[in-house]
Amino acid sequence: MSRKRTIFILLAVLALGAVGVAVAGVTGKIAGRVTDSKGAPLPGASVVMEGTRRGAVSDAEGYYVIVNVDPGAYRLKGSLIGYNAETKTGVTVNADYTTTVDFKLQEMAVEMKEMVVQAQRPLVEPDRTESRYVVTAKDIEQVPIIRSSLSRMQQVFLNLLNNALDAVGQRGEV
Repeated sequence: MSRKRTIFILLAVLALGAVGVAVAGVTGKIAGRVTDSKGAPLPGASVVMEGTRRGAVSDAEGYYVIVNVDPGAYRLKGSLIGYNAETKTGVTVNADYTTTVDFKLQEMAVEMKEMVVQAQRPLVEPDRTESRYVVTAKDIEQVPIIRSSLSRMQQVFLNLLNNALDAVGQRGEV
């Protein structure tokens, strides 16, 4: 009876040892926090493992995590628009361990060239089903300043309205 029991215990120990080896991880993890020069978190910052297609984006508190990283030495780059990018070299990742890498980004001025937006409005809009007249800034500049009476201002407005109706061919008596 003791011989069978010894063999059973020996097989159980070997089986549990084999399971332990099978469960052991082969990858590591990189985690950290991205902050500004004052220590405030920077949400939405990118942390990229250079030379790979792996990376992460920081959460609302500035924390990020990159999982399933093969063991080895890496170069990490933290960046965010409006801040200077920071690169950390020699980041070593070991299997079953979390490597902590924090970034402290410095603010920078974002310089952009002048942007000019121009648009033209077509004279006839075929998809429109209603009539309307748009008073432009030029039309308003051409209206004389009237301070004497409200009725004179009403007359000018009616003249503009009549001209608009003439332009679209729907003049009626006002």
